[in-house]
Amino acid sequence: MYLRIISLFCVLWLCKARVTLTRNGYSNLVVAIGEDVPEDSSLIDQIKTVMTNASAYLYTATRRRAYFKDITILVPETWRDRAIYDPATNERFDVAEIRVDEPTFPGAHGAYVRTPALECGFPGSYMHVTPLRLTDERINSQTPSERMIVHEWGHLRWGVFDEYPTEVSRITYPSMSGGTEATACSVNLAKEGKVQDAVGKDCSPFDIHHTCQYLPPKDPTARGSVMFKQYISSVNTFCDDGTHESTKHNPLAPNNQNIYCQYRSTWDVIQSHDDFKGGKNPPGDVDQNTKPDFTVVRSGSRRDNVVLVLDLSVSLGQDNRLDAMRQSARLFIAGVSDGTGVSLVTFQNVAATRLGLKEIRNSQDRLDIMAMLPKRDELHGQTSIGAGIMEALKVLTGNDIDDNTVPGDITPSGGTIVVITDGEENMEPYIETVVPLVSAAKAMVFPIGLGPDASQNLNHLAEPSSGISFFIETEEDQKQTYTQKLGEAMMTVLDMMPQSPNNRTVQLHSSSVTVDPLQHVNGSMMLDSSVGMHTTFMFMWNNVVSKKNTIHVRLVSPSGKVINHTDQAFNLDRSFMAIQISLVDGLAESGTWKYRIYNPASVPQFVSVSLTSKQVHVNDTPITVQARLSQTTVSFPKPVIVSVDVMKGYMVVMGATVEAKISRPGTTPVTLILKDNGVAPDMAVGDGTYTAYFTSYSGNGRYNVVVKVTADADTAEMMEMAPPDDLVALSDDEMDLTGMVRQREPSQRQAVSEFSRMRSAGAFELKGFDDSADRMTPARVMDLRFVGSSRSGSTVSLQWVAPGDDAYSGTANRYSLRIATNFSDLLHRFNESVEISHSSVVRGSLRPVAGGTMQQVTVRVPMDAAERFYFIALETYDEAGNPSGVSNILQVNLEEENTSGAFTTSGSLLMSLLLLVVARLL
Repeated sequence: MYLRIISLFCVLWLCKARVTLTRNGYSNLVVAIGEDVPEDSSLIDQIKTVMTNASAYLYTATRRRAYFKDITILVPETWRDRAIYDPATNERFDVAEIRVDEPTFPGAHGAYVRTPALECGFPGSYMHVTPLRLTDERINSQTPSERMIVHEWGHLRWGVFDEYPTEVSRITYPSMSGGTEATACSVNLAKEGKVQDAVGKDCSPFDIHHTCQYLPPKDPTARGSVMFKQYISSVNTFCDDGTHESTKHNPLAPNNQNIYCQYRSTWDVIQSHDDFKGGKNPPGDVDQNTKPDFTVVRSGSRRDNVVLVLDLSVSLGQDNRLDAMRQSARLFIAGVSDGTGVSLVTFQNVAATRLGLKEIRNSQDRLDIMAMLPKRDELHGQTSIGAGIMEALKVLTGNDIDDNTVPGDITPSGGTIVVITDGEENMEPYIETVVPLVSAAKAMVFPIGLGPDASQNLNHLAEPSSGISFFIETEEDQKQTYTQKLGEAMMTVLDMMPQSPNNRTVQLHSSSVTVDPLQHVNGSMMLDSSVGMHTTFMFMWNNVVSKKNTIHVRLVSPSGKVINHTDQAFNLDRSFMAIQISLVDGLAESGTWKYRIYNPASVPQFVSVSLTSKQVHVNDTPITVQARLSQTTVSFPKPVIVSVDVMKGYMVVMGATVEAKISRPGTTPVTLILKDNGVAPDMAVGDGTYTAYFTSYSGNGRYNVVVKVTADADTAEMMEMAPPDDLVALSDDEMDLTGMVRQREPSQRQAVSEFSRMRSAGAFELKGFDDSADRMTPARVMDLRFVGSSRSGSTVSLQWVAPGDDAYSGTANRYSLRIATNFSDLLHRFNESVEISHSSVVRGSLRPVAGGTMQQVTVRVPMDAAERFYFIALETYDEAGNPSGVSNILQVNLEEENTSGAFTTSGSLLMSLLLLVVARLL
């Protein structure tokens, strides 16, 4: 017996899938300018120039398979309105694919893509580029902006990684011929380029220091790779698996593409993307016009409008669905910002506009709208969801829409449509009929299905509109939580509406409590200092006997002030079974607010508790949480990655506690702990992104993921972080356009006050579940590292983070550590290579430890020391014998002496680290 709230949406935040590739042309791409960027119309012209050039370069780089067909440039509300600007519809800065904004770190005028997880092919969240990066001639003379855009597009769209070194120790490596090669791609650039220090001395793998940098050949001919050094004049495509060294992938290069994409070339990963998979978008014409069509729109030039489309069919009278719909709609209307237009549409067999767009200016306007919400005696008829959508489009667009309307007849008006229904559509028009009209209107649609009979086609409404589909399914003993779950869905919609980010309502707390007859329940909620304006505490109950049996609520502020029914802020609304305490005058106290709920009735009361607030100052962004899933449709036994960004503007929040509560079909939920520790699937330590693998499947069906983030002042802190980029500064002594990454030290850490946030990551659907045998594999080791060596003892010391039995969960059964004199042997014939057995262990153990634990071992090399090079790799197995896939491969050189590392013995064996990766999947 269980309840699940299902929020189905695309892999990326607000569905990056709205950018589509059709007939080689990308459509619906948004380039948004930040509100802090000074007004400068020439910036718009420069964006057009850069994106036009980028489109042509992209067409060449993808071998005539993709270009930018149409682009919308969004200017901020802080810029003056001009006749050449159209009003924005559903465009928003915080969901734009490319964001032009001030540096995230002082002096960092490069570009970067926010990458949520270490998953090859997992698209990025957004691309950040500074205005100066687009307009400064000195930078563009070194690395043209259009090439930078295409490089970053590789991260953003296709989830490929950099092919340049991101650590000083990886800038070069010993070649198989006995020399030195640069960490580069293509093979041509690796062989012909040089790695030298500041005085022109060659850097060897055994003498690496911070002045070493890559120098391309003087007359380059290599065409690959865009993901290595796109500024090289001859580079115009990606590395591939062909035989031509001009574009040939370099498997020996210790770069992130090899480490995280398991030896696959960037072109191979790109071709497996949905843009091109299965032969989609084959090469276009040689003379294809790649110049984009540009539209410039301005935020705030159009009033935010929302239409609540409410089902009135008879089935809504079951359980407490109607009460939950009314209560959640009330919560939504209470949180809508002033200046928003709100309309009510109802539908059964047919649809009708109950309230045209009414602008909210004060609390009375909200009460007037609430009073028009449907009541139980109005329920009748069947279900035509399409009719409700068409009626909502009439309200938003002003068009006269009927069954004969085509998309070309629709006026793009934007706006938000929220549909609440509990039935399967059984009357025309159907959802599939109205989807093209929704797209033409540029409206965002958020369907919410109640109960098991809600139409599965609701998904089709959300997908093309950048909305989210929610499905709230309930079992008999969980009906009382309808209000809480539906309220959470409505507050998610409110946060995602295209309203000003400075005026957005943030949900800080949501829970349900059971209060027994004549008993009381105590609880608390946290209000942090980044919010506190227009703060609302809402208590809504579900009484199955009489609405007169109202609960009693006593609220106590952090300073001890008591708020109860005698206070002016206290509002009891029996018609909605709700108590609302609104602190609209001034700033609410930050800290822990305590409440007591008393139930005077003779039956239990199920109370939904919610806390919402808005940011204090326009320029003081509150802490925000965004959550993602690596997939929305999963084939068993592949793990799902849950990823959560905790940010305050561009500052990362570290030290938070991040938990994902995952509802599972037919059984109890489980709690997954997400970490920001740099252990896969986490990208980097302390970057504000918390991740984890989920593997605890219970069967086929939908799995809902709700994230809770908490932190206290003793453990949490935040700081600005220099972006991972090949250009982070403009001063001559810091600019390095030809070498490897130059990152500044992070800024000083700042304290974070105690806070709490909740966020839905949506849901994924599992298919192909089979529990007849263990099919879940351990995680693949990607961080096998050298920590010390001894030539006299022929020993090598290694360390890695231990995988678990399932990904990083539990403890694996055994390791297979093998060594070879040829890289290809480990790559293609791992099980035929020489195994290092337990008898060769000098220190530590080759027995697995708990997943996620750092493991170290010193082993004796069981091979002829006369050999110059060795390669070592590791594979993990669970009890059922499922293999993880071979780890990254380490290259061993026997000539140089090394005793570095925290876990070392004396001697002179050097292992130069080559984080190489083999093409074996989890």
